[in-house]
Amino acid sequence: MRHAVFDHIAAAPLLAYLRKSEKISASTGKVVYNGLPPDEWGEVLPIRAFRHGYPADIVKRFKKRWSEYGFH
Repeated sequence: MRHAVFDHIAAAPLLAYLRKSEKISASTGKVVYNGLPPDEWGEVLPIRAFRHGYPADIVKRFKKRWSEYGFH
């Protein structure tokens, strides 16, 4: 399944992006998308764009500062 649809879930009426009818009913819909690779790919994943889509000096500089960006 690539996504799940929830038609009626509780919503806080103060959320600015809700329609007036959704605020009054305190109910809205939601879609949750599955961004994981399909099961049939197994352990084989596509080439990551960062390593192969940027010049080597930029990749090297980024990797050097990896922990500064909050990654470990």
